[in-house]
Amino acid sequence: MKEKKLIGLTLSAAMLVSMAAGCSQSSSTGSSAPGSSSGTEPSSSEVAEKSSSAASGPASGEKTHLSILAWDLGLDGQLPLGDNYWCDWIRESFGDPNNIELEWVVMPRWEEVTTLNVWMAGKDAPDIVYTYDVNVVQNYISQGGLTDLTEYIAEYGKNLSAFVGDETMEYGKFDGRQMVIPSPRPVSGIVGSSIRGDWLDKLGLSNPATTEEWYNTMIAFRDQDPGGLGEQTIPCGMGMQEISFGYFNMLYSFVDPSLTEKDLTLTYPFLYPGYKDGVRFLNQCYNEKLISPEFALDNDCSKMYSDITNGYVGFFTQNLLTGYRPGSYFDNMAENVPGAYYIACDPFTNSEGKHPKLSNQPYGKFIMVPAFSKSAKEAVMYIDWLLSDNNLMRLSLGDEGVHYTLTDGIYDYNTLYDGADKLSANNNYEYRFIVEDVWYGSKEATFKNWTSSYHSEQADTQFTMAMTDSRRDPWFFPYFKKPIESEAQYATSMQDKYKEMFTTLFMCSPQEFDSRYDSLVNEFMSLYGKEVCEERAKVWAETME
Repeated sequence: MKEKKLIGLTLSAAMLVSMAAGCSQSSSTGSSAPGSSSGTEPSSSEVAEKSSSAASGPASGEKTHLSILAWDLGLDGQLPLGDNYWCDWIRESFGDPNNIELEWVVMPRWEEVTTLNVWMAGKDAPDIVYTYDVNVVQNYISQGGLTDLTEYIAEYGKNLSAFVGDETMEYGKFDGRQMVIPSPRPVSGIVGSSIRGDWLDKLGLSNPATTEEWYNTMIAFRDQDPGGLGEQTIPCGMGMQEISFGYFNMLYSFVDPSLTEKDLTLTYPFLYPGYKDGVRFLNQCYNEKLISPEFALDNDCSKMYSDITNGYVGFFTQNLLTGYRPGSYFDNMAENVPGAYYIACDPFTNSEGKHPKLSNQPYGKFIMVPAFSKSAKEAVMYIDWLLSDNNLMRLSLGDEGVHYTLTDGIYDYNTLYDGADKLSANNNYEYRFIVEDVWYGSKEATFKNWTSSYHSEQADTQFTMAMTDSRRDPWFFPYFKKPIESEAQYATSMQDKYKEMFTTLFMCSPQEFDSRYDSLVNEFMSLYGKEVCEERAKVWAETME
């Protein structure tokens, strides 16, 4: 059987970005065009020797301006965006030697798409912007809204090219042009599930290893009430913002595993053999009061996290990296409910007995320079500087002996450090956008630290699970090297429609499920799906075969 690489765009993809009201900012000025380039990749020694893509000494003349997007993650411990020690360090280390004035432009994380669209339409976006949504990228490309970075990267991005690598850089090429820079991911696994170990102990149950065992366990949580919570008991926690993580593994365990890459790409998931049975199962779980009753209203998952920390939730599936930091919802739950604890759980099995999981492509965000920017050269120079010397690691981890101690390759964070140079929440995520997650110098070192630094058996199991099963039986979102213009055109409307469809299908009565499912699928296909599928087939024939 042909290895599965892609899946059709589902609510999973739609819900990875949240749509909300936008804001604006002032545009930037100044730059020069790139010179010629040999176009060859640097050797490892050349990369090591090149300490910066900057000039060798302080620049003279009029300053150029470079504005950079910074996501406001809304986290406790987040430093003032654009005005802190690390911004000053970047200005002194990169900006001043190159005569570049740096500005960070703040955007609320969950307003990503809407705000970016407003900025781009008004030609008011920063010089460096980014998004996870490939439909947004393709829409900008089709409208001529992005700068072709091919020559700039060849001239000023040697460290960048070497770090990202040829394979991942290909995901940023459209019609042979490097229109975006993909941010590489150290680890492909993205989801992990957790179940209340203390509830299993109290009921004398083992950790469920199949979908049927999971269902029976959720029934036991509901009926036998091991937490003594009565109607507050929520066997399976779920929220709308992260519904992709919440239902994905469960739903796709019902899909026919013999479907080929082409089968999965050229039609919509609603039409996959077995998919309807998966949605029906979720409908059954909701109607049997196994799923959070208010999930459809919990747009930002705040209710789900509150329920977890209060000890109400028996099982949930979430982004692999959430929950393990000091002060996480795992810690808060254990503090609020003495004796309560979660363990890793991997229950959902398909017809072949495998555990298919949502997995990441090798890229994360798409980093872009708007076509109207006058600082494309400076943008590439800055990203290249991040990847020279130890700049990225220092920005991610700080300094040894101050922010961390290092023993046998394991970084032990000084969480009590509160100096002026303390790291922002999530290890300065706002400024190290070129790489997904914390970077420890290599993929091997990164995974080693992820599985060790949390000092948690559950974390070790969950990370290992994501690194194994997600590599054996992965499901990816679709990727085309040519824009699917109809999909870009209808992206927002389709996202809204997906949310409406899944909310309706999860919550309707079992008796009306079949008629609702068929009606909604037919409506979706007539509005958008048929046109998009026809264009996908055309682009597949042109670029994938």
